[in-house]
Amino acid sequence: MREMKQNLWAKRLPVVSLLAPVAFAVLAAGPLPAQEPTARAYVEPAEVELGEPFRFVIEVSGVSEAQAPDYVYFIQPFTDPSVNERSPFVLEITAPTAGQIGGSVTFTYSLVAKVAGSFEVHPLRIIADGRRLETAPSTFRVTLPDPGAVSVRARLGRTEVEVMEEFELIVDVTPADVVLQWPVVPDLSDFANYMQRNRRETDGSMVFPYVASVAGTHEIGPVVFEVGEETYRTESVTLVVAGEPPALEARASINTDETWVGSDVHLVIEVPGVSVLDADPVLPDMSGFAERVRGGGTGIWFGGGQPTARRAYRIRVTTAGEFEIGPVQVMAAGRTALTEPLRLVIREALPPAPVESPEDVLATATADKRRAYVGEPVTVTYRALARDSRRRHEWRVEQRADTFALPEMENFRIETIGSGGRWERIEVDGRSYRVASQRDFVFFALAPGGSTIRSAEFTIQVHQSRWSSLSSPVEDPGRFVEMTQAQQAGTWTPMILATDPIPLEVVPLPGEGRPESFRGHVGRLEVGSRVDRTHLVVGDTMTLRVEVSRDGPSMAAPDPEVAFPDGFEVMDPEIDDTGVRRYTLSGTRVYSYRLVATQEGSFRIPAVEMSWFDPESGSYTIVRTQPFDLTVVGAGRDGGG
Repeated sequence: MREMKQNLWAKRLPVVSLLAPVAFAVLAAGPLPAQEPTARAYVEPAEVELGEPFRFVIEVSGVSEAQAPDYVYFIQPFTDPSVNERSPFVLEITAPTAGQIGGSVTFTYSLVAKVAGSFEVHPLRIIADGRRLETAPSTFRVTLPDPGAVSVRARLGRTEVEVMEEFELIVDVTPADVVLQWPVVPDLSDFANYMQRNRRETDGSMVFPYVASVAGTHEIGPVVFEVGEETYRTESVTLVVAGEPPALEARASINTDETWVGSDVHLVIEVPGVSVLDADPVLPDMSGFAERVRGGGTGIWFGGGQPTARRAYRIRVTTAGEFEIGPVQVMAAGRTALTEPLRLVIREALPPAPVESPEDVLATATADKRRAYVGEPVTVTYRALARDSRRRHEWRVEQRADTFALPEMENFRIETIGSGGRWERIEVDGRSYRVASQRDFVFFALAPGGSTIRSAEFTIQVHQSRWSSLSSPVEDPGRFVEMTQAQQAGTWTPMILATDPIPLEVVPLPGEGRPESFRGHVGRLEVGSRVDRTHLVVGDTMTLRVEVSRDGPSMAAPDPEVAFPDGFEVMDPEIDDTGVRRYTLSGTRVYSYRLVATQEGSFRIPAVEMSWFDPESGSYTIVRTQPFDLTVVGAGRDGGG
């Protein structure tokens, strides 16, 4: 074993402890592991007193190399990432001894408990031997050395305020050097808006800022701290709010009032003076010219001494013409308001390409082979690629904001195995591109001969900042302030990208050596079976399970053919695909047959035979299960096992 120490930065441990990324991989000497690599994370000890040291340990077993996780989060309901403290880091590497296969890597973080409470460590993702492992969440608890010596008290910075004035709920913890996990604060949304961005913590006190929104006398219930088995509650306090609230105001804006068919439009709803809406905004019917592609995202903006609740939506326009986005209805603090309608002009023709040169965006299609047998899976990956503008405030292709069109191809059966964009870069013709979107399919040729996987199309959305044609926000802040929130979002312009077709030579399956049980499966196939009993009484039920493991999508192989003997009533099988790995070319399907014995005698369930074609060797292979002999006796006699 060898040991290496390195200081890493960690934010305040029990609130949000964010360990800095480790920019190296470590090796465990020894042969490559034969077993599945495993990773687990735990805190040792699982319970400590405030101020005591403890260790957070990540163990990776059965590996030849591993990389530390980028981040380690200690999660709790509220976070305060304000204080940085050093955290020693220890790395242990264990080489395999005689008789062992693979090694192990242990990452140990030595920490000190600074806040009392119960905490959970988020699952960690670790790269080991080129594979991504994930640990289960782990929990631990920090207790108080003298729980009886701790007390908590709630007070108000001001007990009387006007509507739309700020006030502070202050919670004092005694003694001041005891820091408790962030508490559960009562819900004040019926009469106040919480200004979370201005929340702060001072020595021995926690400060929660609000803006009063409803007149009246309001009781603020207890603030609750839970530390292990101990619960601390403050006394209730009373707030008096005078005056009448201003009329509820709601504003709607869009990023542009003129666009093209296929473009995305950014719609923003703003409600000044409130941070929480009573319900989601009621959008007008836009089905005649647009469809919603993303939306409902919430946000709160603080400015001018008051909060502003926001909702943002993305709609994709579908029809050319001049249209009106009708009033949006919003409800907050028991009041209702309508926005003014908006005018939108949609052009039919696509705009000029918003990119700097044609090579900046492209679509590609790649196949894992150009020659295949009939029925052999051919994996095809379609990608939309972008170089993006290197100048700030220019343009960028939106990640996963595209539509994809794959034409029908009568000569192929097609199955989807994956979709979406992936944050990676690839090189094409010496240029580096970001993958903005990706679609993965498996093609199965249905007939021999020359064939073509036809061209597919991506319709991507190119986002242009408002500053692509203006000065930057730093150079001209006034222009930025004059824009609405929707206008500041920029514009989205559609572009259609087509892939090149892929020629494919399809070879017929050989007739020589083809088994009678062959049903067209190309690729490895394995079959196994078992029964839960072999001795029955008439009327008893037994179960036969047949497991079919295959290389290829889950539906690529035929169902097993079982020759059941007379003397049994056979139910349709229950099919379990939990062993099928989604978006991969392999998996196991389990067929469960229930059989009811209807007559006495000795019976045999013959072996289940299946066969497959190996494209590498050009030959067929037969696989079989074992047969099962069954004995059924009459009612009133013991059927045994």
